[in-house]
Amino acid sequence: YMDYEAEFGRNAIASAKQILIQRIRDAEHQRIYEEFIGKVGTLVSGVVQHFDKGTVMVNLGRGEGRLPVKEQIPREKFRQGDRIRAYIQDVQMDARGPQITLSRVSNEFLKALFAMEVPEIYEKIIEIRAIAREPGERAKIAVYSSDDRIDPVGACVGIKGVRVQSIVRELNNERIDIVPYSTNPEVFVTRALAPAKVVHIDSYSSEQKMTVVVDDEKLSLAIGRAGQNARLASKLTGWKVNITSETDYNDARRRDAELLVPVGQLEGVGGKLRDRLIESDISSVQSLAQTSIETLLKIEGIGQKTAETLIERAKEMAAQLEVEY
Repeated sequence: YMDYEAEFGRNAIASAKQILIQRIRDAEHQRIYEEFIGKVGTLVSGVVQHFDKGTVMVNLGRGEGRLPVKEQIPREKFRQGDRIRAYIQDVQMDARGPQITLSRVSNEFLKALFAMEVPEIYEKIIEIRAIAREPGERAKIAVYSSDDRIDPVGACVGIKGVRVQSIVRELNNERIDIVPYSTNPEVFVTRALAPAKVVHIDSYSSEQKMTVVVDDEKLSLAIGRAGQNARLASKLTGWKVNITSETDYNDARRRDAELLVPVGQLEGVGGKLRDRLIESDISSVQSLAQTSIETLLKIEGIGQKTAETLIERAKEMAAQLEVEY
């Protein structure tokens, strides 16, 4: 009986000890969670501790952060003991405790690095209006200041490039183009495509699309390696950018001019309708083929059925002319 009592006492102590340890661990997890949930969206610095299937585990002092493969800059290598900077993207609580997810590829990481290097961004004298980034390769950022006396690009570059260079080193030599923001889409796209020189732009605002014409010898510079410069300029400005050389553009214009057929020659377009279409800037079969039904419905005397038929016929005729040409 005494043995049973002693055994029972030992079990109770072991079980109480287990519960106590668990409670302390839970309280510690809760404290870490509360500390880091308030830091989501900020920069953090830590030391590489170990690796778990490609994920880099980072000692952040009280907590441990996870830098998954998809949040790492491509071709970036870490060793145990390396000091590493990252952006706290997310903090979740699960059975293993707080999971702190870090990122080095998010646009916000780049933004936070600029805020750290450029006091005018931190103080909100300069704003970063847009970012387009292919991590480890190239990034474009659009900057703006409401104070005319401040040169936002110069402030971000720093004297002899010292500010931007420090960010480039942090990002494994990612190239960074700093562009002055503009509310005028043509100006903004022109700046975003720098250093290539833009000769002419045709913009189609309803489709957020632009055809950008550049010097023949600057075409490959404007497009960039594997289309990267054009892709980033599109992403930065929010416009679909189609880049063409001056020679190709002029050839296309000449060809279009040779192909143009007056809208009055389309079956079903009488004198009155022809005049109304021309008044609405639809003077050729080709431009009618490119017109939306909504635009046609605004023209007096055109209903849904007529609009559909006209566009259908115009498209067929334009395609036929292309083939014949």
